[in-house]
Amino acid sequence: MALAVIGIVFTGRERDVESARRVASGAGFAVLSAATFGGGFITLDQASNADPYWATLVVRVTSSLVVAAALVATGSRISAPRSMWPALAVIATLDVGGVMLFAVSTTKGLISIVSVLVSVVPVFVVVLARTVLHERLERIQIAGAATAVAGAALISAG
Repeated sequence: MALAVIGIVFTGRERDVESARRVASGAGFAVLSAATFGGGFITLDQASNADPYWATLVVRVTSSLVVAAALVATGSRISAPRSMWPALAVIATLDVGGVMLFAVSTTKGLISIVSVLVSVVPVFVVVLARTVLHERLERIQIAGAATAVAGAALISAG
């Protein structure tokens, strides 16, 4: 597990010339996100024992209501141009598909194994950021991603 955590830390490093910071500026939010996703996944695992599809539906309806309440509470409004709607629909479809597949997979195997295998998601994000968005990655980030995958593989191997 330590190897996976070390890999995640190194993947999250970036060079900021202006402030000389070495940790990605969003690292704090990322850690909080990981904690909330972890709690959500444990709960989704429990709900999926009854029915993974209904569990996914309830998760998505509830999250939509929470976002709507936050928008109302802050007086914000959604203003995405119509040209973005197809891309947003694809994003939503992929997101729901990923959550649903996670929910189904927890009914087929131990969540301790499933969650570790799902933890390679950041590697896919890094690869896509490089290939689609043309982001430049430092060697330490590439090495960190490889280390995180190796750590995940070792954890799942037992």
